[in-house]
Amino acid sequence: MGRINIVNNAKLRVSCTSLENLSFVLFFSADFLRLILGALLARIDGSSFLFPVTWGIIYLPLIFSTIIRLSNKKKVNITFIVILILVIGYVFISLELHPNYLDWYLREDYGIWDTVFRPDKGGIYGFLFFSLCHDENRLYKNFKFIAFMCFLFVGYQYFQFLNLGYWLDINAMGMSVESSYGLTFGYNASFVACMFFMFYIKEKKFLYFLLGIISSMLMILQGSRGAIIVLMFFLLLNYVRKLISKGLVKAFLFTMILLILIIFLAMNLSSILSWLSVKLTNVNLSSRTIDAILNNTLFDDNGRSAIQSLVQEKIQNGPFFGFGIFGDRPLVGPYYYWGYCHNLLLEFQVDFGKYPGFLFFFILVILSMKVYFKNINNNIDKFLIFILIISFTSKLFLSSTFWGDKYFWSFLALILYWNNSEKKTGLRHAFIKKRSESI
Repeated sequence: MGRINIVNNAKLRVSCTSLENLSFVLFFSADFLRLILGALLARIDGSSFLFPVTWGIIYLPLIFSTIIRLSNKKKVNITFIVILILVIGYVFISLELHPNYLDWYLREDYGIWDTVFRPDKGGIYGFLFFSLCHDENRLYKNFKFIAFMCFLFVGYQYFQFLNLGYWLDINAMGMSVESSYGLTFGYNASFVACMFFMFYIKEKKFLYFLLGIISSMLMILQGSRGAIIVLMFFLLLNYVRKLISKGLVKAFLFTMILLILIIFLAMNLSSILSWLSVKLTNVNLSSRTIDAILNNTLFDDNGRSAIQSLVQEKIQNGPFFGFGIFGDRPLVGPYYYWGYCHNLLLEFQVDFGKYPGFLFFFILVILSMKVYFKNINNNIDKFLIFILIISFTSKLFLSSTFWGDKYFWSFLALILYWNNSEKKTGLRHAFIKKRSESI
C-alpha cells in the first residue's frame, strides 16, 4: 500500500511539474504565441479574441496543476498572491495620495494594466513563474524551448523589417513613427543570444554557438546600443568565472591574450567598421551601432541625463517614502511619452523614497553577489541561469521600467528563493552536525 502511494505521489509531482513548466515556457514565449494565434484567429475573423485565448492557453496548465495539488492536499505556493496583494495595495495608496496619477495608470500600452498586470506580458507574472519553477535544472530545460521559439520570433521580426524597410516605434510625443532601428527587437535578439551562449558554455555544441552568433549579428545590425551592453555584461560575468576557475597564472595569460586582441581591434576599429558599413550599404542594410561609432555619437545619451536630472531634483525634495508607484511619470511624461526615467536606482528612489529606495537597491546588490559567488564554481546550471536573468535585468539602467519588466521580477524571485534555500540548507547541516557531536 505504501509503495502504491509513493508511485502515485511521484506521478502527481511529475504531472504538476510538467503543467507548470508548460505555462512557464508559454509565458516567456508569449510574443511567439501571440504571433501564431493571431495568424490562426485572423482566418476565422476571431482577432478580437486574441488576448483572452492567449491568456487561457498560458494559464490553463497552471490552473490544472493548482487544482490537482489542492485536491490531493499538497502544498500550494502563495508567495505570489502575497506580492500581488501588496502591489495592488501600493497602487491604491499611491492613487489616494496622488489622484493625478490616474491618467498615467490608465494610459494605453504604458499604463498600470499593460505594464504590470496584463496576464500575457505584465512584469509581475515573472515572479509568479520563477516562484513556481526555481529549480535550476527545470529552468535550464525550460529555457531550451523558450530560446528556439524566441529565435523564430526574432527571425520573423527581422524579415518583417526587410519587407517594410523600417521599424515602427513610438516617439517622445506618443506618435507612431518609422525608425531606422528596432529598440525592442534589439533586446529580444540580445536575450536570445544570451540563452544560446548559455547553452554553448555548458554543452559546447556548435549549433548553440552558431545561433548565438546569428542572434548577436541581428542585434548589432538592427538593435540599440543598450542591447549590446546586455550581451557584453552576460559574457563578462561568465568571463570572471573562467578567470577564477583557471587559477592565477592561467587567468593572467588569458587576460593578456584578450587585451592584445582588444588593442588590435581598437587600433583597426575605424577601418573594420568602415568596411562593414560599405558592405551593408551595398546590400541595402545599415547598423545604427556601427554608424554611431563612425560618427562619434555612440555615447550620446539621447536626453537621458536631462531626464535623470529632473528626477534627482524631485528625489532630493521629496517625501521620505517617495512618490508611490509611477512616481516619475508626471515629471518625465510631459517631455517623453513613456514617462519613466531609464534608471533602476533612480526609479527605486523616486517611487520608494531616497533612503528606502537606495536601501532596497543595496540589499539586492548584496544578495546578488551572494548568489553569484556562491555558485560560480559549485553549480553551473544555477550560475548560468542567474547571470542570464541579471544580465537582462541590467537593461533597466538604460531603458524601460522595473514595474513592467518580467526579468526583474524573475530576478527578485530567484534571489528570494535561492538565498532562502541556501539558508535552510546551512541550518539543516548545522543541526545535523550538532546532533552528531552530541551523540
